[in-house]
Amino acid sequence: MKQDNKGFSLIELVIAISLLAIVSAMLLNFMTTGSTMFRRVSTDVSLQMESQVAMTQLREYVIDCNDTLTYDQAAHTLTVLNSGAEEHVFTWDPSDGIIRYNGDPLTVHVSAFHLTQVDGAVEITLAFSHIDEKCEVTQTVALRNDSVIIDFS
Repeated sequence: MKQDNKGFSLIELVIAISLLAIVSAMLLNFMTTGSTMFRRVSTDVSLQMESQVAMTQLREYVIDCNDTLTYDQAAHTLTVLNSGAEEHVFTWDPSDGIIRYNGDPLTVHVSAFHLTQVDGAVEITLAFSHIDEKCEVTQTVALRNDSVIIDFS
């Protein structure tokens, strides 16, 4: 009597499972790479947005200054004093990376905050870092009022 078995042999089964494992490993690697790239790009875009928002706020207060602009490099503090005793204080704490505006958090992930005086203008430099991404923004801001007293110590 002749038996006609139509099933898979052990070798065919091992080869099929091996191919399935290789394809699964390639797919997993592709998905891991994609999610890593998404995270990096998302972090980079977030840092750029944070830097633009913070720089815009700083620039607006510096441009509108009509009395005294004081920057204490040791304390990392920028004080913008307008006539009428309106005071705007920006303080950067290097230990937590937060710039505060009048005590309230303005932005986070700040790794550097510098101001320099350049011929009647102020150059503001902000550097941000988070995870493995870094972003640095420098902007020169011309003051609207020539009567502004600039004190950088």
